[in-house]
Amino acid sequence: MTARRLLSTIMDCWPLGMWLGVIRLAPNRLRRPLANVFLDAVRYKERSGIAVLRSRALAILGASIGSDVMIKAGVIVEYPERLVIGNRVSIQHRCFLSCYGGLRIGNDVSIAHDVSIVTSSHPLDSPGPIREAPLTDGPVSIGSNVWIGMKVMVLAGVSIGDDAVIGAGSLVRSDIPPNSVAYGLPAVVRKPLYRKA
Repeated sequence: MTARRLLSTIMDCWPLGMWLGVIRLAPNRLRRPLANVFLDAVRYKERSGIAVLRSRALAILGASIGSDVMIKAGVIVEYPERLVIGNRVSIQHRCFLSCYGGLRIGNDVSIAHDVSIVTSSHPLDSPGPIREAPLTDGPVSIGSNVWIGMKVMVLAGVSIGDDAVIGAGSLVRSDIPPNSVAYGLPAVVRKPLYRKA
């Protein structure tokens, strides 16, 4: 029996809340590996409430998570202790959130499938190989009521204002103002967003 199948069998036998209790009571050095086991084991078990339990597992690892947050299967979060998520946020399948430099997501945000958000980079002017250069952080801030389309990449140091829409497949490398629709490579504001009252 493979390790994945064994974990899946255990997940079927144990109540999901019991897993969260085990993670919470574990010593600090074991919390991250146990949480990763939990997240991996429930990756394709989208039963009711699983997506909410993933957000609770991230909170145990130090993330600040609001209420009614849904995190779907395959989401990878690096440095969860530097992640702040507001209320009523949806993060869809296979997103990658690197929170090294700090990531703040407002309320009522929808992040579509396969989105990558990075908050660090390697400086190009340091001596020696680039891969050995120390990371420079650039916090990313996403306002409230933002929709980020499928396969968008958001780079370090970017701020996306409230009520903004980022079109699918875009590369966001500079700030996007509030109340705007932006898309492209790189993403630029294409039109203002007028919402009905």
